[in-house]
Amino acid sequence: MSKELENETLPNETEETVNPEKTENEEIEIEIEEETPAEDKDKLIETLKAQKEHWKKKANEKPQPKEEKPEAKESKDGLSQTDLYALVKNDVHEDDISDVQDYARMKGIPVKEALKSQFVQSLLNDKNEKRNTAKATNTKPNRSGQQTVSEETLMANARKGEMPEKDEDMEKIVKARFGIK
Repeated sequence: MSKELENETLPNETEETVNPEKTENEEIEIEIEEETPAEDKDKLIETLKAQKEHWKKKANEKPQPKEEKPEAKESKDGLSQTDLYALVKNDVHEDDISDVQDYARMKGIPVKEALKSQFVQSLLNDKNEKRNTAKATNTKPNRSGQQTVSEETLMANARKGEMPEKDEDMEKIVKARFGIK
């Protein structure tokens, strides 16, 4: 603040010089131009002394620590502990947390209240249903190995006139017909 006092000019064009290196017991030098009347000089001196005392008191005061509310603590995701608790309690899937947060921000309500809204509940139910359906659906193609046809089936089909396409199956029919093993 002493720098502000150095740079300020008073309305009566009075200038002052403050040496910030001086101790508390030393007087601050004030150069006042001779153009101002004696009463103005006295008022100026009183004002400067009052300012000096005020700033000394301010500098000696210890700043009071700010009280932290436990509910106001937010995680990296921007969720408070109560919001996280509400999400866990309602079994919200981690993919759906951002949707709930966006809805709460849009409406200007806490996440706990957003979870109670009918819109969010229906959205979460739809997404859970899609997730469960995807789990239940067989996503891999059903590939079975080569099916071997028994000799009896080959003989029965040959009697009907249906001949197999593979040479191996033809050999099986011949062997079965002549009893060769």
